[in-house]
Amino acid sequence: MASVEQKQKVAGIIDGMQDEIVQTVSELVQIRSVNPGYPGADYEAELGGETEANSYLLEKYKGLGLKEDMWEEAEGRANLVGVWKGEGGGKSLIHNGHIDTVPPGLSENWKSGEPFSGNVQDGRIYGRGSCDMKGPVVSQMMAIAAIQRAGLRLQGDVILESTVGEENMD
Repeated sequence: MASVEQKQKVAGIIDGMQDEIVQTVSELVQIRSVNPGYPGADYEAELGGETEANSYLLEKYKGLGLKEDMWEEAEGRANLVGVWKGEGGGKSLIHNGHIDTVPPGLSENWKSGEPFSGNVQDGRIYGRGSCDMKGPVVSQMMAIAAIQRAGLRLQGDVILESTVGEENMD
């Protein structure tokens, strides 16, 4: 069980990571990862975007020293898992999120003018997937980074999952 001081240390580190977190979410939003099987999507045109987004995260996972696994259940659509091994004796925690998005619709309907801009204005990140679910996927990863930067180790493993195909349950 983490002490109050440890929790405060991690929270302070997270506060100091704001620019890094925002930049990472913005960069990930700029990678078009529309679910190619979504109704009305052009399968061939959208295929590979999920893999590209997970490849971006893969490099971040490597930087955190996670044991990573990236594989395709369907050709051109790679899932990603990263594991931060605990010291042992504790329960593991899985953070599951998806990297696919729904199609963006018409660009003129976007306040930023571009559905995959990742623009940051007035404290908000604009772009398809920023809230559902690229922001949360990055937040899960950055939580591990903050704990590591605090010099703490957990007893159980933390498992990050960035999956494809959630938007239409394939």
